[in-house]
Amino acid sequence: MIDGEKANQGEQDYLLWWESSIVEDAKNLNMNFVTWLDQFFLAQGKKFWDEPKRML
Repeated sequence: MIDGEKANQGEQDYLLWWESSIVEDAKNLNMNFVTWLDQFFLAQGKKFWDEPKRML
């Protein structure tokens, strides 16, 4: 889901993950679509946003 207000203001962390019927439960992914798509390819289609952050 896209936070339209953030996207319209030019913020880069406008993506939300929403699995329930309650919009308020949406999880902020702290990324834009380009970053999400790149990470999705690297994770080979897995829900990388549910995994703990890894230190590089």
